[in-house]
Amino acid sequence: MVRVRYAPSPTGEIHIGNARTALFNYLFARHNKGTFILRLDDTDEKRSTQEAIDSMIRDITWLGLDWDEGYLKGGDFGPYRQKERIDIYNHYIDILLQKGYAYELYYTDEEVESIREEYEKTLKTFSYRTLKENETEERRRSFKEKGITPAIVFKVEENKEIV
Repeated sequence: MVRVRYAPSPTGEIHIGNARTALFNYLFARHNKGTFILRLDDTDEKRSTQEAIDSMIRDITWLGLDWDEGYLKGGDFGPYRQKERIDIYNHYIDILLQKGYAYELYYTDEEVESIREEYEKTLKTFSYRTLKENETEERRRSFKEKGITPAIVFKVEENKEIV
C-alpha cells in the first residue's frame, strides 16, 4: 500500500515548492489508491504560529487537496505534529548517544555558520568533528548554565563509507 505525506513547516504563506510537493504527493497517492497524509513540521517554535498553520490549511484546501490522515483528521500513526512527537525523538536520541552513534555539540547556530564561512574563505573542509575536537569543558559548562540545548550530531567515522 502506498502512503505519502506532505509535511510543510507552517512558517508563512505557501510557496510554489510547497504547492508542487503537495500536489505531486496527492496525485501519486490517488493514482495508486494510497493514503495522502498531512503532517506539520512545526518544530520552529518562533515561526510556526497558529495563524501560519491556519493559512497553510486554507491554501491546500483552496488547491483542492484533501488528505486522508493526519493533522485535524487523526489516524493510526500520530501524532501528526512534529512538536507532539518530541518524546519519541528524544527516546531515540538517547539511544544514539548511549551507543556512541551521535554526540552533543556545544556551539550555537550562529557560531557554526561563522566558522563554516571562515573555512570556505580558506578553502578548508568544514567538519563537525573538528568543532567537537576543539570544544572545551568550559564551553559545555557555559551552555548548561545558560540552559542552552546542544545540537545532536551523527558520529561519522573518517574514511568509512556510509550506506
